[in-house]
Amino acid sequence: MGCYDEIILYCPKCDEMYIAQSKGGECLLNRYTTSDAPIEVLGDINRHAPFTCIKCKTKFKAVVQAHVFMEIVEQDEDNS
Repeated sequence: MGCYDEIILYCPKCDEMYIAQSKGGECLLNRYTTSDAPIEVLGDINRHAPFTCIKCKTKFKAVVQAHVFMEIVEQDEDNS
């Protein structure tokens, strides 16, 4: 049995909680939400998809979208 991290998901139909496993990242047996999980953990979120909701039996998967934006970290005095 290997190590993994967990991500808390919610069924898109009935909102029942579902715990998905990921082997992306360091696999330190951490539990994350979709908003605080590292991108490498989210990258493996569907390893056992489709998930089946225990309550309503809906089959679902997670859709991960990464947003990249640029941010100035240092401003030259000549370019102010």
